[in-house]
Amino acid sequence: MVRINDVPDKRDVYVWADFVELLCITRQDGLVSQSDLLGRLRESRDILQTTDPGVTGADSEGSISGPWATRLLAKDELLVGDIFKHLSYREATLSSRYPFELRSSRTSIQMRRTVRRHDIYLFLLLAANLPFVARRWYSPITRGFERIVAAGLQRWLPSADVHIFGTSGHGTSRYSGQLFGKLNLLSQDLNERLLVTKEDIYRGDVGDAGLDVVAWIGLGDLNSSRLVILAQAACGADWVKKQPESGWEAWRSIIHFTAPHANVIAIPHFFRSSDGQWATPRSIRSTVLIDRQRLMWLFRDFSPPVPRNTIDALLKSRKSLT
Repeated sequence: MVRINDVPDKRDVYVWADFVELLCITRQDGLVSQSDLLGRLRESRDILQTTDPGVTGADSEGSISGPWATRLLAKDELLVGDIFKHLSYREATLSSRYPFELRSSRTSIQMRRTVRRHDIYLFLLLAANLPFVARRWYSPITRGFERIVAAGLQRWLPSADVHIFGTSGHGTSRYSGQLFGKLNLLSQDLNERLLVTKEDIYRGDVGDAGLDVVAWIGLGDLNSSRLVILAQAACGADWVKKQPESGWEAWRSIIHFTAPHANVIAIPHFFRSSDGQWATPRSIRSTVLIDRQRLMWLFRDFSPPVPRNTIDALLKSRKSLT
């Protein structure tokens, strides 16, 4: 199910921390040390040998040496240290719900014996790392993540009506079928005016107009003017660009909201630095962000339904050391 054929193409520490956790899962002994990770970094950088003699510090045969190589090695060592600090933060924050444990003075990490309370974390780890997952699992994971987000909003707002609006909805969902019919029903549920006509929607469109989960909190009547939440469940690394899709600018031409709705985006990524602050605060744009840590907090005393077949397939990804 999970294939580790390459390393992340970004320097974000939280992305690399996920990579280390995936390595723990796929390795036979479930253990990854700082030296293991540094070796992979050096190998991926091809520091000792490059096919481009034009690279600064490379000789005619492609070997890199001297101060330039030394700076690269020091930079990699600093990154590995930051990654393990971040992993330590995860362990301290999640405690027994974290399926890994730091060992040897926090210079190595190993997978614990997994139990049911670890399922939610492992599933979110999968959802955040689809490039490492076999394609046939994409749909079950993304659909499962939408359902987890809906369950999370219900935990957060117990008095709210919460419904899946996205494509993971099925025949028994309140919103199913073609997009216009779903939009029309949503406007009726909110007692707000629909601003688009059937002719404005592409015939046969069964999409979601950038809305995965909708929630609203009533005030004892069916009138308009209530707290409405439009939420996205975004697994991909492009979630930053997706934030406006469920925002006010996009939806004010679809439904007339008496009061602006709250825009929420939920992601399976552990979008934190090693001190718990947002990894890059400027990436959050006019949205309430619910990342992996916040989802784990919402489910701190409750285990949401997780597609068990995905967890079973993940745990079977373990292979012999190479």
